[in-house]
Amino acid sequence: MTRVLGLAAAAALGLLPLSVWPDWRFAIAGGVAAAACAGGVLLPALGLAKAGSVLAILVFAAATMTAPAGSALPASLLMGAALLIVLDLAALRQRSQLGGLGPGVLGTHLLRLGTCVVVSAALLPALAVPAAFLPTPSGTFRPLLALAGGLIAFAGVARMFLVSHATRGGSSRA
Repeated sequence: MTRVLGLAAAAALGLLPLSVWPDWRFAIAGGVAAAACAGGVLLPALGLAKAGSVLAILVFAAATMTAPAGSALPASLLMGAALLIVLDLAALRQRSQLGGLGPGVLGTHLLRLGTCVVVSAALLPALAVPAAFLPTPSGTFRPLLALAGGLIAFAGVARMFLVSHATRGGSSRA
């Protein structure tokens, strides 16, 4: 179950940039990102899933910047949900492989993950209504906005890496 859900989310990460701007370059880069995310879920290798997620964010940001002004809000929300699923399932599978978690723990975790996705989808109108009335950013402001989003995403992934590294006892201090 976790493999199927993770593969579906990885495929979505590769295809969502094409929903914003269909171009063969985004198809190739999205395919590479999807393959890395799928590998991170299947192996399980959280580092590979994180690298694929960062690449998927960068490809999506490039597609959004290339596309004409318009609303990419639904694709952005799906992108966030797919990123959450890929990273969460890669971490869960890695922990369960190392710790031998039972089916009850896995079922509870998947239920909580599904609840998180459903709550996020329920908040879509709260985000979509203000976005419909806000003016579209100008051409000079869009790259700065995309850069800020990329830096925030990079900082979030770096924080996840540092927290997971510290909790595993990976500190170099004796």
